[in-house]
Amino acid sequence: MGGIKISELPAATTPIQGTEQIALVQGTCTTVTTISELSSEFVNLTDTQSISGQKTFVDNVGIGTTSPASLLEISNSSLAEARVTSSSPGGFGGQSNLWLQSGQNGDTLLAFGSSTSGGTAAAATGGISYCDFTKTFNIKTNCSNKLTISCSGDVG
Repeated sequence: MGGIKISELPAATTPIQGTEQIALVQGTCTTVTTISELSSEFVNLTDTQSISGQKTFVDNVGIGTTSPASLLEISNSSLAEARVTSSSPGGFGGQSNLWLQSGQNGDTLLAFGSSTSGGTAAAATGGISYCDFTKTFNIKTNCSNKLTISCSGDVG
């Protein structure tokens, strides 16, 4: 099969098991490895696959999209939902947390709006924000803050 480009090979009809051997050639050095050894650092899930353990991603991750615009993007044509669930034996108790954490004196924002809101969370038409520098909590609607709670508890 020498001299044949990979793009000219026929498509595989049998699913890869991971035990198949593949030769990697770089210059005059050839190494034989298995598909599973070669792909152990990559995650490419199909509908029936799952991953466990800790994985580190160095780029944007998309669920329901092949071109995520941020570190994590969840996309669906009708309902994009993320859920944080805590379960305990018998279905009682437990605790679920969603923590938006910034650096010291930074801002955190839970933004609301449509795709026409400007494309970033900061440009969204509505949201709930916290400023660590001023220790204030704000609720924003129609592009401006409507409610502010100061660190002393004053509401304005």
